[in-house]
Amino acid sequence: FISAAFILGDIAKLTHPKLDVLSTILIGLALIGILYGISTAFTGNVVISAITAVLGILCLILFLRRQSRIEHPLIDLRPLSIRPFAVGVIINMLSLIVIFAMNIVMPIYLQSALGVPAIFASLTLFPAILLSCIISVVAGRVYDKHGPGVLLPLGFACIAVFTAALAGLISTGSLLLFAVLYIPVICGSALIIGPVQSFALSRLSYEMNPHGVIVMSTGFQIAGCIGSSLFAGVYTIGAVSAAETGFSAAALLAALLAVVGFCCALYIRRVSRQAQQEEKPAAEVVMENTLSSMMKKDVYSVPESASVLDAVRCMVEHKSSGIPVLSADGRAAGFISDGDVIRYMADVNADAPVASMYPLWKNKELLDAKLAGLSQIPIMQLATEKVVSVKLTAGVAEVFTLLSDKRIKKVPVEDDTGKVVGVLSRSDVLRAMLAQSPLLKKE
Repeated sequence: FISAAFILGDIAKLTHPKLDVLSTILIGLALIGILYGISTAFTGNVVISAITAVLGILCLILFLRRQSRIEHPLIDLRPLSIRPFAVGVIINMLSLIVIFAMNIVMPIYLQSALGVPAIFASLTLFPAILLSCIISVVAGRVYDKHGPGVLLPLGFACIAVFTAALAGLISTGSLLLFAVLYIPVICGSALIIGPVQSFALSRLSYEMNPHGVIVMSTGFQIAGCIGSSLFAGVYTIGAVSAAETGFSAAALLAALLAVVGFCCALYIRRVSRQAQQEEKPAAEVVMENTLSSMMKKDVYSVPESASVLDAVRCMVEHKSSGIPVLSADGRAAGFISDGDVIRYMADVNADAPVASMYPLWKNKELLDAKLAGLSQIPIMQLATEKVVSVKLTAGVAEVFTLLSDKRIKKVPVEDDTGKVVGVLSRSDVLRAMLAQSPLLKKE
C-alpha cells in the first residue's frame, strides 16, 4: 500500500471537487432519522419513531434536491435517471438487504432461542457462505455468455422459496436442516449481486460510469443499515410471544422482498434481451455476419492415423504454425502446433525459453536424427486432445474472448454438425478488425 502511494500515478483527469458540508449534514440526518425510525418502530414509541422517520425522509428529499442544483454534488445522481441502471440498483439493494439481515437474524435466533453455542451457529452458516464463493464464479461465466436474464430471476426465486421454507420449518430446531435450507438463500444472492452490478453499470456512458459506481457503492451501505435495522425490529416481535415468531416474521419478510426483486429481475431480463437484439455496435454488426469472411477455408490438416513427421511436413509445406488433427468423419480429434513439436525435439518443457532449442539448429545430425524419430511417433501422442474450437455462427466477441482466455493463436471453426470447415487465427481477426478503419483502406 505504501509503495503504491509513491509508484502509481493518476490516469484520470482530476477535477478537485469541493466537499459540500450542507449535503453531508443532510444525508447524515436523513439516514439517522430513517434508520432510527425503522429500528424503534416495533418496540419503542410509535409516534416518536414515525416523527423521526418523517424528518429523515424530509432531509433525504432536501439532499436529493440540493444534489441537482450545486456545482459539486456530494453524489452525482444523474445515473439514476437511466431506468435500467436505477432498477439494477434497486435489485442489488434488495438482495443485499435480505442477505445482510438474514446473516444477523439467523445466528441471533440460534443462540438466543435454541441455546446453540456461537461456534456452532457460525458453522451452520458456513456451508452457504463457502458455496456462494463458488457460485459467484459460475455466475460470472454464465453472465458473460448469456447475460443477466436467467441469473437474476433464478437467484430471487431461490431466496423467496427457501426463506419461506425456513419460516415454516423453524420449529424443527434442526441445525442440519437450517444449514441445508440456508445454502440456496445465500447462493441465490451470489447469482444476483455480481451480474446485476455489471449489467447496470454497462448501461451508463463512459462519463457517467464513475458516478454510477459511487451510487452502487452507496447502495451497499444503505442496504446494510436498512436491512439490519428493519429485520432486527421485525425479529423483536417475538419478544412478546416467542423468538420463533420473530424469526418466522423476518424470514417471511425476506421472502416478500425477494418476490419484489423477482419482478424487477423480469424487467432487467426484458431489457437485456432487447439490448442483445437492437443495440449491437455498428462495427460488430458488420464483422459478425459470419466468421467465414475472416477464417481460412482451406483447412490444412492431418488424420488421426498420421505420424508427427506427417504433421511437420504439412506445417512446413503450408507455412502454418499449427494444424488440426481430424477424425474419419471430419471432426477435430486434436490440434498440434509447431511449439509442441519443437519442445519435444528439444526435450524441454512448455515454459522453456527459445534459446534452449538452439542446439538443434546448430547440430544438423542431431536435428536429422530427431526428425527421423518423429515418423515413429503417433500424432496423438503430442497433439492436444481437448480441442478448443468455435462454431461458425459465433460472434466476433466470443472469438476475442476465447483466444484471450485460452491464450491460443489459432482455433478450428466447426459447422453445426461438428465438422471442421475452417481455421481462424489472431492475425485473421486482427486484419478483419483493422480493415474496418478508413485509414487503412486504399484510395
